[in-house]
Amino acid sequence: MMIVALAGIALMAVAAWLGEVGKNNMMFFFPMAFMLCATITSLIITVKSKLAILGSASWGDWFQLIFAASMIILAIILIMESVKILPCPGWKKSKSYRIVLPE
Repeated sequence: MMIVALAGIALMAVAAWLGEVGKNNMMFFFPMAFMLCATITSLIITVKSKLAILGSASWGDWFQLIFAASMIILAIILIMESVKILPCPGWKKSKSYRIVLPE
């Protein structure tokens, strides 16, 4: 699960860097989105399975539940931030590092 999360983050970093230097970074968007969706789906399945056994859960199950829930929140924050700052060719950045679409 963590390798997939790292792959999504690595693809996001490469796409941001290529967009920053003015190169075409569109080829990274689909694999990046797929990796991040796979990670979030896996975390949601983990949370659902840990919630199902909540009554008889040991401390390890509680830890996995808290860790998976926090990873979901952090992944959503990461996606929201990347949408704001991920540059694409032909887009201009404003001074606040937000993408401004061409008119």
